[in-house]
Amino acid sequence: RVSVSAAPNPVPAIGGTSTITASIADINGNLLPSAPVFFTTTAGSLADSLVNTGPDGSARTSLTTSVQATVTATVGVQGATGATGGTGNTSGTAAGTVQVNVSVAPGLAITPPTTPPNVGLPANFTFVVTPATTNGSAVRNVHVDWGDGSSRDLGAITGSSVQSHVYQDDGTFTVTATVTDAMGNSQTVSTSVTVIPVASPTIIITPNVPQQSSPVVRVTFTIQVTPPTGVIITNAVIDFGDNTAQSLGGLTGTTTVSHDYTRKGATVVTVIVTHSIGRNTTAQVTINIP
Repeated sequence: RVSVSAAPNPVPAIGGTSTITASIADINGNLLPSAPVFFTTTAGSLADSLVNTGPDGSARTSLTTSVQATVTATVGVQGATGATGGTGNTSGTAAGTVQVNVSVAPGLAITPPTTPPNVGLPANFTFVVTPATTNGSAVRNVHVDWGDGSSRDLGAITGSSVQSHVYQDDGTFTVTATVTDAMGNSQTVSTSVTVIPVASPTIIITPNVPQQSSPVVRVTFTIQVTPPTGVIITNAVIDFGDNTAQSLGGLTGTTTVSHDYTRKGATVVTVIVTHSIGRNTTAQVTINIP
């Protein structure tokens, strides 16, 4: 009787080595030492093709393969038989097989943002990891290269996972991700994303200047600041054009401020807005003080 086993089984798809053990016993279950065992395989390579069994009745070799293989162990047998009242000898061969499987890498897909992301704002990517349904092993890590010189390990994610990344420059970038499982199998996929410059906030300055002249002229300004989606206004300052200024704070929406002028003539009023991606936007209006 020949019993054949393989460990580990399966082996990685990138190639691996499995120890093949053939245990030889007679018809009564007694282990047979010093029996020559001949190994063959349908794929890969065997370290040894002919091995004698040891004291434990087992012969061992190793198979290196990257594809599924069937290993056969064959041994010559001889035993005593006979009809009633007689004796005789029979001889022949016995064989056993084991199939060495190859593990399958998990699947991976990347979905980029549906609309082009802006510089300085989060871009959301969806990573979908699908475990192998046959001869698979646990996901060990997903590594992503964002294409802008930075990369990140996402860990042992499975299913759908949304990950954000902020690009500091505009342009087209190739995002590459590799999923690796516990057997060392991996799969790499790529996608591209085009990053566009972020739009500037809209600033509208509406002055209300009295028509009649006086020593002190009070001008009222209505200021409207509208940031693009995802941008936060961190500060706004109005420069009244006469060496005085006033902070408006993190203005979003509309506010009204007043300022007294004593100098006559044309004056340029400036509003400077600072937002969350570290840029300034400026708007100006010229007023004429009567």
